[in-house]
Amino acid sequence: MRYYNDAPANGNCTWGIGTLAHLGPCTQEELTRTVLPEQVNAVLQSRVRDAERRVKAIVTERQLTQAQFDAAVSFAYNSSNVNTRQTLSPANDGNMRGVVFTNDE
Repeated sequence: MRYYNDAPANGNCTWGIGTLAHLGPCTQEELTRTVLPEQVNAVLQSRVRDAERRVKAIVTERQLTQAQFDAAVSFAYNSSNVNTRQTLSPANDGNMRGVVFTNDE
């Protein structure tokens, strides 16, 4: 596995399964850099655990179903802290219709 430039619209230097290395395209040196599966898995596990912690820290007043929690973690994984907090906050009041997953960053 190697570094690569993500979707043509963004062209950001990425590695593994969507881990952003930096904004902008990869250098020629980066494009030849090998990434081990163990590195990919370690970063993925760490980022998922972080997303789970963020969801649990934000939604403290209501119990989410497993499906709701999974969707919230997926959203948090791909969003900023501010966007995650704004999106998930209505869940604390039981307003699940107010929880709308968008990514307007």
